[in-house]
Amino acid sequence: MPIILIVDDNNEIRSSLCKIVKIICPEAEIIEAGSGEEGWEKFQEFEPNVVITDLQMETPDAGLKLSQKIKMVSPSTPVIMVTASAKKESFDFVDYLIPKPFEIKFLKATLKNII
Repeated sequence: MPIILIVDDNNEIRSSLCKIVKIICPEAEIIEAGSGEEGWEKFQEFEPNVVITDLQMETPDAGLKLSQKIKMVSPSTPVIMVTASAKKESFDFVDYLIPKPFEIKFLKATLKNII
């Protein structure tokens, strides 16, 4: 059973992402975090197969810092960044970039490609 960590400081967006991911991957265990710092703690605790994170949380680059930490200890863990910023070249530690507002079909295709 895959474990998917969803990190976003906006409760509504995080809740929506969790519901959407559960529909796309009903067999997945969904772990939630409301900040980059909490996301790092949950990553270490649960060792998820996939991480979906926002870029801007408690700091403008909290999601990027989280991605960097993840890739330093687990380079093979896919990181999906959901963000309004579309500059992929600035996200070296991100495997997939989904622009906000995102379309469910892109998230579905990305997750199905990974899992």
